[in-house]
Amino acid sequence: MSTIMFYYHTNHLHFNDSTIGVTHVIGWGGLVLIMFLLNHYFGASPIITNIVVSAIPTMLIEECHLQ
Repeated sequence: MSTIMFYYHTNHLHFNDSTIGVTHVIGWGGLVLIMFLLNHYFGASPIITNIVVSAIPTMLIEECHLQ
């Protein structure tokens, strides 16, 4: 799947190879940061609380796309 997306990004959207690489690094860094923060602030709370708190951004993004 990633090869198809790389082809689409480079040939159809005309993104530079380095731009795609930097975007991936920033994305993975953001995921690591969010997981660290969630573990730090919600590590001692029950798993249900973690699921609800983690689902809030997804619900907000879906609501923005529906409008």
